[in-house]
Amino acid sequence: MPLTISTAFPDIEIHTPRCLLRPFREGDLPGIFEGLSDPRVIQHYGVRYASLEATREQLRW
Repeated sequence: MPLTISTAFPDIEIHTPRCLLRPFREGDLPGIFEGLSDPRVIQHYGVRYASLEATREQLRW
């Protein structure tokens, strides 16, 4: 298995009253894909994904 943030620190979560930081999960994929397919988002982010699979591949790093 390749070493990624999710595999190196699978149980690390940081909670505040307004924010939760944790590694990506498979269930996050549709929302991430939706956001990174929105022209208003990608004009600032600079990357657009054409499919859920392309999004999944990028998140594996």
